[in-house]
Amino acid sequence: MAGDAFLADWTASGQVLAGAFLLVGGFSKAADIAFSGAQIERFGILSDVQSQWAAGGLAIVETGLGAALLAGYCSTAAGWLGLVLLAGLPLAALRLGAGKGIKDCGCYGKLLLLTPLQSVCLNALVSGLLLAWLLHEPGAASSAGTVQLLVVLAIMLAAGVLARHTAFNGGLLLFSAFRPGRRWPADVVAKAGLIIPPLDPNHEDAIVVFATQTCGQCQAWLRVLDRLAKIPGELPVLGVIAAGEIPLEDFRRSLQLTIPLVAIAPSSLLDLWSRLPAAVLVRDGRVAACWRTRLPPDLVERVRLAKATNG
Repeated sequence: MAGDAFLADWTASGQVLAGAFLLVGGFSKAADIAFSGAQIERFGILSDVQSQWAAGGLAIVETGLGAALLAGYCSTAAGWLGLVLLAGLPLAALRLGAGKGIKDCGCYGKLLLLTPLQSVCLNALVSGLLLAWLLHEPGAASSAGTVQLLVVLAIMLAAGVLARHTAFNGGLLLFSAFRPGRRWPADVVAKAGLIIPPLDPNHEDAIVVFATQTCGQCQAWLRVLDRLAKIPGELPVLGVIAAGEIPLEDFRRSLQLTIPLVAIAPSSLLDLWSRLPAAVLVRDGRVAACWRTRLPPDLVERVRLAKATNG
């Protein structure tokens, strides 16, 4: 009897653990849908737009199945479907990523960066516990109550809204290395292969702007921040530019920039930012502010006034 109770408790953990993994995995994708979509695109089977939609769909499905398992709503059916996702997706990532040098399967967004093999091992443990629960209690407590259904639908809706928000506004800064209040992530920057000789954000106040050569909004930001750097008393500005077909010096001349520019591999820039342009204000070695989609109005106004004054 005691052994049966222990076995029941042990297998029941599979339902809870799998539900939690699916819920967290879904929301972590939705928290930066552009990053998750880019990870899927690297496998070479879907286009950029298709990968974004696939990431959003996975986020909604995973959160729905996770919520169903945790709430006990049709949990047996949700368990089998969840088992397919937990076991199948990492295996597919491992197979499709073979020989492509993919370091992150994208299963948990930026929350947990795992290689396809690491993801397979972790999910195999969770899948084993879930399978034990499904086999040990084939008639496990499973209901189709209205309250549980509403909870599941509300969580799926929340994941969808979050995915749409991050698709247009960039990922949440919760998991970002450049989250305001953190120290300048020198280790992350170095890992991305970025060398910043003109400035040392660890010891020098500065604005670091990340951009690509072909993005129109990126070019507009670079022009504004270049003018800002020319104003006496303003902070120095450094541009981090994704390497492209145009040599960096030619790109600088084409925009008539005076700020220092350093190049970074496009894939490494994607690891840092899922949406560009982006800029970081560093003070006393810490990230004081992070700007995406638009520059602060007061900064733009200072540039406008200086231009009007100096002609």
